[in-house]
Amino acid sequence: MSLAAATPVEPSDTYWVSPIGDIGYLDDPDEVLLSAATERFSQRARELAEEEKLTATPKPRHVQWIAPADLDNEHLWSPAKLGQIKAGEKVRVLRDAYSDLKLGMLHNGRILEVIEVKDGDVICASIDEREPKLNGAHYAPYTLEQWQADYQSTHGGGTP
Repeated sequence: MSLAAATPVEPSDTYWVSPIGDIGYLDDPDEVLLSAATERFSQRARELAEEEKLTATPKPRHVQWIAPADLDNEHLWSPAKLGQIKAGEKVRVLRDAYSDLKLGMLHNGRILEVIEVKDGDVICASIDEREPKLNGAHYAPYTLEQWQADYQSTHGGGTP
């Protein structure tokens, strides 16, 4: 390469190879140093992992919050379907719609009024007593249940 680049290379250079005879394999000193550093890094990572196993307390991998059931009115809720949800209707977020603890506690089981259905989203405002109040929250229809007003009017029954 030094001949092609017209740049002389000193024989003491670690990349220097005699142009005469069989060149053979050219060892890259950076490659040798890199593999040694990688091995030291891997060893230290194994040591740290072992220390962590000894000192760490087991953490739950997945926590889920499911809203409590409304036993008196559970039969009045049915899965919501896009095309059947209209503004002004009462809906409820499925009791286990969100598996994340924080999202679950905020949304699971909330009773809402539909403000608008737009582009497949059901936009709602909360009408339950829970805090914080939600206004303009977007839900996918498959995360909601609809209140069966027809059942209530023909069979009597309360409002959740």
